[in-house]
Amino acid sequence: MTLLLPALFHWAPADRRPSIRAEGLRPYCPPTISTGDNVTWPYLCFSPSPSAAWGLSGDMAWVSEIEQWDLWQVRLADGDEVHYRSDFGPKLTEIRVYNTIPADRCWYVATRQPACAEQA
Repeated sequence: MTLLLPALFHWAPADRRPSIRAEGLRPYCPPTISTGDNVTWPYLCFSPSPSAAWGLSGDMAWVSEIEQWDLWQVRLADGDEVHYRSDFGPKLTEIRVYNTIPADRCWYVATRQPACAEQA
């Protein structure tokens, strides 16, 4: 069976926009969402909707110090190393890509503030 994935979404702190526009989205960069110091991951995390991606990033209480987040849309290409998290059940929520997504496949969509900043 072939699974065709739609456009995928990734939130990143807005201060990373120049780097993403120049170099794309890259694994092993210091993550915003992490379980410990000096942790890097060999993959990038994406979701099939902006809201699902937000739930995996900017919606976390411990990243409230980030004032603005950028939403990026990407389309996968042949040769991308894609894995999905099956532990979420039958709903596809997180897709991991184990290679760089070049800048020419990263589309800046929007910028937003976390809900905690919006309510202040």
